[in-house]
Amino acid sequence: MLRIYTYLDRQSIQPPQERDAIIRRLFLSRIEDKPLVLFTPWGPRYKNPQSEILKADPEIATLQEMNTVLKNFRKNGYRLELLLMPADIYATEVNGLCEEFVQSYFTSLAQAAQECLMGITLRMLPWSTIRSENRQRYDCLRNETDANFAKAVNQNEYLRAVQTARNFPNDDRVKSARAYCIERIVEATIIEELFEPIKLSVVKKEKDVLDGTLPRIYMIKKRAPWLEGTR
Repeated sequence: MLRIYTYLDRQSIQPPQERDAIIRRLFLSRIEDKPLVLFTPWGPRYKNPQSEILKADPEIATLQEMNTVLKNFRKNGYRLELLLMPADIYATEVNGLCEEFVQSYFTSLAQAAQECLMGITLRMLPWSTIRSENRQRYDCLRNETDANFAKAVNQNEYLRAVQTARNFPNDDRVKSARAYCIERIVEATIIEELFEPIKLSVVKKEKDVLDGTLPRIYMIKKRAPWLEGTR
């Protein structure tokens, strides 16, 4: 276990978050001989109007880099399960993208992931599915977060979300930013409760502030490929 944590520490491009929880999950995975669950959310394309992922696209480079990282876990004796989560709700409900386009893109992502991550136990569960299957818990957390929004969300983080919302085809950027913040907080809580994963993030650490105590590592250099422009 020491070898894999040393590898994580040395190869991280930003410091891991919730180190104690990461170490605990690495340890329990080995002594209990159970899969180590890694969790990677994946956004939709916003700038590229083509839904199909081609071999020269940035998504492939990111998946290949992820595969390299996952291979190192396996070399150190870990059985892995990667939970790859299409962030479809953020695309459609929060940011106003066409549902058909979003679904087509994530279908293409599923195929690309199967090809690039061979040998890995891959579970691809959209956030919409996870939310639907845990609706009662979701509604409870959402109502609680909404009612305590000022305490739950740092003001600067909320303002950044408002500024970001300007880039997307939503009708009301303030409303969209609030919905985004609430959704992220609830998502992180439910993912933690259901899967107890380590998040293998493909965005900057600063983008994960709303993840709270969800353990996360930052080892992927080719980040957020879905935000690349048209090819």
